[in-house]
Amino acid sequence: MPAERRAGPPSCPAEGVLGRQPDELTLFGLEHQRHAVVLEEQITRRGHSPPDVEPDVKRVVIGALTAPSRPLELEDVLAGLRGNEQLTGSLYAKALAKKLPDDLREILAAMHGEERRHLDWTERTLARRAWETSGVHP
Repeated sequence: MPAERRAGPPSCPAEGVLGRQPDELTLFGLEHQRHAVVLEEQITRRGHSPPDVEPDVKRVVIGALTAPSRPLELEDVLAGLRGNEQLTGSLYAKALAKKLPDDLREILAAMHGEERRHLDWTERTLARRAWETSGVHP
């Protein structure tokens, strides 16, 4: 999605409630994809094989075990995003606590900073609760 806002009505209720939220979430998704690519490159460059990317027990535990009984609301989605960002940030912090080559430490520290920015934005968005006063409900 381009950085400029497109003309016309919002494409989803959340966009009408929180303005640039879809742009932020798109950016976060792109940053997560870049993180995965860079980490895979670093693993391969150091003579290792990256792990297979298949659902496993951890993925099931992190994801939903059953479908939600009601449609998810914006607050539900943001709360889930917050949990994912907290987990990811703690994993980066754990990795950074280890002895690492300087170049890898620099890469991980930058990614950790991006994850903190994602978490900060998510927490600010949840705290504002703009959907309660906008009259638009996702």
